[in-house]
Amino acid sequence: MKNIAFIFCCLLMTLKSYSQSTDRLWTESERESLLRGLEQTKNEVFSEIKGLTDQQWNFKEDSWRWSVSEIIDHLITQDESYNQEIWTCLNQPQQPQFIEQIKGNDQVFIEYSDDPLKANAGFLSPFGKYCSKDKTEFAYNRIRDALFGTVKNSKNDFRKHFTFRNFKFDGQLTNAEIYNVRDMHQIVITCISHTERYLKQPRKVKIHPNYPK
Repeated sequence: MKNIAFIFCCLLMTLKSYSQSTDRLWTESERESLLRGLEQTKNEVFSEIKGLTDQQWNFKEDSWRWSVSEIIDHLITQDESYNQEIWTCLNQPQQPQFIEQIKGNDQVFIEYSDDPLKANAGFLSPFGKYCSKDKTEFAYNRIRDALFGTVKNSKNDFRKHFTFRNFKFDGQLTNAEIYNVRDMHQIVITCISHTERYLKQPRKVKIHPNYPK
Protein backbone atom coordinates (compact mmCIF):
# COMPACT_ATOMS: atom_id res chain seq x y z
CA MET A 1 0.00 0.00 0.00
CA LYS A 2 2.81 2.37 0.85
CA ASN A 3 4.37 1.83 -2.59
CA ILE A 4 1.04 2.47 -4.29
CA ALA A 5 0.56 5.68 -2.28
CA PHE A 6 4.07 6.81 -3.16
CA ILE A 7 3.52 6.16 -6.86
CA PHE A 8 0.19 7.97 -6.74
CA CYS A 9 1.84 10.97 -5.05
CA CYS A 10 4.59 11.08 -7.68
CA LEU A 11 1.97 10.92 -10.44
CA LEU A 12 0.08 13.87 -8.97
CA MET A 13 3.28 15.89 -8.74
CA THR A 14 4.13 15.07 -12.36
CA LEU A 15 0.66 16.08 -13.54
CA LYS A 16 0.86 19.31 -11.55
CA SER A 17 4.24 20.11 -13.04
CA TYR A 18 2.99 19.34 -16.54
CA SER A 19 -0.06 21.54 -16.02
CA GLN A 20 2.08 24.46 -14.86
CA SER A 21 4.47 24.10 -17.81
CA THR A 22 1.72 24.00 -20.45
CA ASP A 23 0.22 27.34 -19.40
CA ARG A 24 3.54 29.09 -18.85
CA LEU A 25 3.42 32.78 -19.76
CA TRP A 26 7.07 33.79 -19.34
CA THR A 27 8.83 32.80 -22.56
CA GLU A 28 12.43 31.78 -23.15
CA SER A 29 12.73 34.75 -25.49
CA GLU A 30 11.80 37.06 -22.59
CA ARG A 31 14.31 35.33 -20.34
CA GLU A 32 17.05 35.82 -22.94
CA SER A 33 16.20 39.50 -23.34
CA LEU A 34 16.67 40.01 -19.59
CA LEU A 35 19.95 38.12 -19.59
CA ARG A 36 21.26 40.27 -22.45
CA GLY A 37 20.23 43.43 -20.63
CA LEU A 38 21.87 42.38 -17.37
CA GLU A 39 25.08 41.41 -19.12
CA GLN A 40 25.22 44.48 -21.32
CA THR A 41 24.69 46.97 -18.49
CA LYS A 42 27.22 45.13 -16.33
CA ASN A 43 29.80 45.47 -19.11
CA GLU A 44 28.96 49.16 -19.49
CA VAL A 45 29.53 49.74 -15.78
CA PHE A 46 32.95 48.13 -15.92
CA SER A 47 33.77 50.05 -19.08
CA GLU A 48 32.97 53.35 -17.32
CA ILE A 49 35.20 52.65 -14.32
CA LYS A 50 38.06 50.89 -16.07
CA GLY A 51 41.42 52.53 -15.49
CA LEU A 52 40.19 55.24 -13.10
CA THR A 53 42.79 56.55 -10.69
CA ASP A 54 41.97 56.92 -6.99
CA GLN A 55 41.56 60.66 -7.52
CA GLN A 56 39.11 60.13 -10.39
CA TRP A 57 37.30 57.35 -8.51
CA ASN A 58 36.65 59.61 -5.50
CA PHE A 59 36.21 62.99 -7.22
CA LYS A 60 33.00 64.85 -6.36
CA GLU A 61 31.59 67.76 -8.35
CA ASP A 62 30.31 69.20 -5.08
CA SER A 63 29.98 68.09 -1.46
CA TRP A 64 26.39 66.97 -2.00
CA ARG A 65 27.04 65.16 -5.31
CA TRP A 66 28.08 61.52 -5.57
CA SER A 67 31.51 60.43 -6.73
CA VAL A 68 31.89 57.58 -9.22
CA SER A 69 32.73 55.39 -6.23
CA GLU A 70 29.44 56.29 -4.55
CA ILE A 71 27.44 55.80 -7.73
CA ILE A 72 28.69 52.23 -8.08
CA ASP A 73 28.14 51.69 -4.34
CA HIS A 74 24.50 52.67 -4.89
CA LEU A 75 24.16 50.33 -7.88
CA ILE A 76 25.40 47.44 -5.74
CA THR A 77 22.94 48.19 -2.94
CA GLN A 78 20.08 48.57 -5.40
CA ASP A 79 20.90 45.29 -7.16
CA GLU A 80 21.05 43.54 -3.78
CA SER A 81 17.61 44.92 -3.00
CA TYR A 82 16.20 43.77 -6.35
CA ASN A 83 17.72 40.31 -5.99
CA GLN A 84 16.25 39.86 -2.51
CA GLU A 85 12.86 41.11 -3.68
CA ILE A 86 12.82 38.73 -6.64
CA TRP A 87 13.93 35.78 -4.53
CA THR A 88 11.24 36.51 -1.91
CA CYS A 89 8.44 36.95 -4.45
CA LEU A 90 9.37 33.81 -6.39
CA ASN A 91 9.03 31.84 -3.17
CA GLN A 92 5.45 33.02 -2.69
CA PRO A 93 2.41 31.43 -4.38
CA GLN A 94 1.56 32.45 -7.92
CA GLN A 95 -1.10 35.16 -8.23
CA PRO A 96 -2.54 34.74 -11.72
CA GLN A 97 -5.52 36.97 -10.87
CA PHE A 98 -3.30 40.02 -11.44
CA ILE A 99 -1.90 39.04 -14.84
CA GLU A 100 -4.40 40.89 -17.00
CA GLN A 101 -4.27 44.07 -14.93
CA ILE A 102 -0.56 44.67 -15.47
CA LYS A 103 -0.19 43.21 -18.96
CA GLY A 104 1.41 45.54 -21.48
CA ASN A 105 3.26 47.69 -18.91
CA ASP A 106 6.80 46.55 -19.81
CA GLN A 107 7.53 49.66 -21.89
CA VAL A 108 6.92 51.91 -18.89
CA PHE A 109 9.78 50.25 -17.02
CA ILE A 110 12.02 50.23 -20.08
CA GLU A 111 11.54 53.99 -20.37
CA TYR A 112 12.48 54.49 -16.70
CA SER A 113 16.11 54.69 -17.86
CA ASP A 114 15.35 58.11 -19.39
CA ASP A 115 12.97 59.38 -16.71
CA PRO A 116 14.20 62.91 -15.76
CA LEU A 117 12.50 62.83 -12.36
CA LYS A 118 15.05 62.73 -9.54
CA ALA A 119 14.27 60.51 -6.57
CA ASN A 120 15.67 60.32 -3.07
CA ALA A 121 17.72 57.13 -2.74
CA GLY A 122 16.86 56.89 0.95
CA PHE A 123 18.29 53.79 2.62
CA LEU A 124 19.91 52.87 -0.70
CA SER A 125 22.22 55.89 -0.51
CA PRO A 126 25.95 55.07 -0.51
CA PHE A 127 27.87 55.34 2.74
CA GLY A 128 31.35 54.15 1.78
CA LYS A 129 31.08 50.52 2.77
CA TYR A 130 33.76 49.48 0.28
CA CYS A 131 37.28 50.61 1.13
CA SER A 132 38.78 50.30 -2.35
CA LYS A 133 37.93 50.30 -6.03
CA ASP A 134 38.91 46.63 -6.31
CA LYS A 135 36.53 45.61 -3.52
CA THR A 136 33.74 47.68 -5.06
CA GLU A 137 34.24 46.00 -8.44
CA PHE A 138 34.26 42.58 -6.78
CA ALA A 139 31.01 43.33 -4.94
CA TYR A 140 29.28 44.66 -8.06
CA ASN A 141 30.37 41.67 -10.13
CA ARG A 142 29.14 39.26 -7.45
CA ILE A 143 25.66 40.72 -7.06
CA ARG A 144 25.12 41.17 -10.78
CA ASP A 145 26.19 37.55 -11.38
CA ALA A 146 23.73 36.49 -8.67
CA LEU A 147 20.92 38.34 -10.46
CA PHE A 148 21.98 36.82 -13.76
CA GLY A 149 21.89 33.36 -12.20
CA THR A 150 18.44 33.94 -10.71
CA VAL A 151 17.03 34.83 -14.12
CA LYS A 152 18.94 32.15 -16.01
CA ASN A 153 18.21 29.21 -13.72
CA SER A 154 14.77 29.91 -12.30
CA LYS A 155 12.01 27.40 -13.04
CA ASN A 156 9.37 29.90 -11.94
CA ASP A 157 7.04 31.77 -14.24
CA PHE A 158 8.11 35.41 -13.84
CA ARG A 159 4.76 36.55 -15.24
CA LYS A 160 2.80 34.94 -12.38
CA HIS A 161 4.68 36.32 -9.38
CA PHE A 162 4.17 39.92 -8.30
CA THR A 163 5.51 42.63 -6.05
CA PHE A 164 3.37 45.40 -4.58
CA ARG A 165 4.68 48.80 -3.50
CA ASN A 166 3.53 52.06 -2.00
CA PHE A 167 -0.19 51.48 -1.71
CA LYS A 168 -2.55 49.75 0.69
CA PHE A 169 -3.07 46.26 -0.68
CA ASP A 170 -6.71 45.20 -0.35
CA GLY A 171 -6.49 41.83 -2.09
CA GLN A 172 -7.23 43.51 -5.41
CA LEU A 173 -5.48 46.28 -7.32
CA THR A 174 -7.98 48.96 -6.39
CA ASN A 175 -6.51 52.43 -7.11
CA ALA A 176 -3.11 50.89 -7.89
CA GLU A 177 -0.98 52.77 -10.39
CA ILE A 178 1.53 51.20 -12.79
CA TYR A 179 4.57 51.59 -10.51
CA ASN A 180 2.70 50.04 -7.58
CA VAL A 181 2.47 46.56 -9.10
CA ARG A 182 5.03 44.65 -11.16
CA ASP A 183 5.58 41.05 -12.14
CA MET A 184 9.07 39.62 -11.81
CA HIS A 185 9.91 40.17 -15.47
CA GLN A 186 9.11 43.85 -15.00
CA ILE A 187 11.21 44.05 -11.84
CA VAL A 188 14.26 42.80 -13.75
CA ILE A 189 13.52 45.32 -16.51
CA THR A 190 13.46 48.00 -13.81
CA CYS A 191 16.83 46.79 -12.54
CA ILE A 192 18.35 47.05 -16.02
CA SER A 193 16.79 50.48 -16.62
CA HIS A 194 17.99 51.67 -13.22
CA THR A 195 21.56 50.76 -14.18
CA GLU A 196 21.24 52.56 -17.52
CA ARG A 197 19.83 55.59 -15.71
CA TYR A 198 22.75 55.77 -13.27
CA LEU A 199 25.37 55.17 -15.94
CA LYS A 200 24.68 58.73 -17.06
CA GLN A 201 26.06 60.05 -13.77
CA PRO A 202 29.72 58.91 -14.08
CA ARG A 203 29.73 60.33 -17.58
CA LYS A 204 28.64 63.71 -16.22
CA VAL A 205 31.28 63.57 -13.48
CA LYS A 206 34.01 62.95 -16.06
CA ILE A 207 33.25 66.10 -18.06
CA HIS A 208 33.39 68.40 -15.03
CA PRO A 209 36.16 71.01 -15.53
CA ASN A 210 37.83 70.03 -12.25
CA TYR A 211 37.78 66.30 -12.93
CA PRO A 212 41.34 64.96 -12.39
CA LYS A 213 43.23 64.18 -15.56
